[in-house]
Amino acid sequence: MNFSLYSSIIDQLRQPEIIRLNYSGESTSHPSLLDAIRLAHQTGAFTELVTALASYPEERIPTLVTSGLDRLTVSLHTMDDEQFSRVYRFSSLEVMRAKLRTLIECQRRLRVQKPIADFAFVAMHENLGQLNSVAEYAQTLGIKNISVHPVIRRAGIPAQFGLELVGNRLQPTFKRDLADAIREAVRNFPGVEISSSTAELQPDCPLDSRPRRHTGPLPNGAWISTCDQNPWETVHILANGDVVPCEVQDQMVLGNLNMQPLASIWHGEAYQTFRDRYQVGQITPCQTCPYKLAYYPSALASSISAKDGNNSQLLGGWYQTEGEILWSKQRSAAVLAGGTGKRHLYIKGILPSFPDSDGVRLSIWCNDRTVATIANHSSEQRGFELSVRLPETAPLFYIRFATDRPYRPSAYGFDDVRELSFALSHIEVK
Repeated sequence: MNFSLYSSIIDQLRQPEIIRLNYSGESTSHPSLLDAIRLAHQTGAFTELVTALASYPEERIPTLVTSGLDRLTVSLHTMDDEQFSRVYRFSSLEVMRAKLRTLIECQRRLRVQKPIADFAFVAMHENLGQLNSVAEYAQTLGIKNISVHPVIRRAGIPAQFGLELVGNRLQPTFKRDLADAIREAVRNFPGVEISSSTAELQPDCPLDSRPRRHTGPLPNGAWISTCDQNPWETVHILANGDVVPCEVQDQMVLGNLNMQPLASIWHGEAYQTFRDRYQVGQITPCQTCPYKLAYYPSALASSISAKDGNNSQLLGGWYQTEGEILWSKQRSAAVLAGGTGKRHLYIKGILPSFPDSDGVRLSIWCNDRTVATIANHSSEQRGFELSVRLPETAPLFYIRFATDRPYRPSAYGFDDVRELSFALSHIEVK
């Protein structure tokens, strides 16, 4: 990507959560990589990079460590020298290992934990037997996480991966072998968290009104709640400035940043039409995407409880449920059914704590009117129950939440890289 275009994109972002500086190809070959990382870091976003690392100049590694990069994911698919050379073609396994040692030694010398280093293992039929060796290497280095990504087809690449894929889904035999390989590596190296990016390894649950992972074809009448790259919270920008919905649909251009500002594309007719069709399951690739959450639409309720699991009335800005709480991002929204006599909004939740005295303040809006604020300036999490009288009755209540700062556990030594606002337990209009 032209650096002036990249700089323009960064200038147009407003409080981004995560910026990932990679797509297809080797991002470390960009001549302005370090400047790109610094600009992304200055936005306050968690900045990530995926690289094979082997072709990156070793003398630049100390500068990479101090660039502001938050996560460095090393793409590593084998510990076999010959297989590594065949897959990567531009370097060798030993060169990659030497550069990773340099990076870790530099972090130790500088006494810094960033960037967090982890591995991405692209699983293919030919390298499944190498997952154990990659996990052993990770454990030796003190790397705690390996994400396993089944190979996907990309336009313009001749390889069809017939042993792994049928359409955009895993072949049954490959799915079985992949699950077996992950289980074996988890058993042999319990100190390394090994996770698969696809839900295809688990059986689908029957669909109901609660959004659930559904890897199979979308049933008639079902809608899509979200996915890993949903069109309300993520945007993909290619090197030529094309804005596309996701990595699978990188031929569907919704606008180009050489011709329009990002806000015009994001709020434009093409994106809005895509979102509308995405939600009701009319986008063909999305119908069979294994990363979607699907549900059957039903009448809106006047309450949401985190203990009941995911809820389609949570409109955006939420993480998956964790038992009896549901963490939100810095901005989030929900919709509740109203009606005659419903004039009180009840919320039960938790505000995080910060080690400084500035604390955190949560603001709440109902139908675009501010109805409450609540703060936590203590050194402990604050549980709260809030009941406010609403200005008027309405058939629907759109509730928005925002905190004045996000809580990032990774900033305090935890592995959790989420950007948290508050934890919701229950919300209801009465």
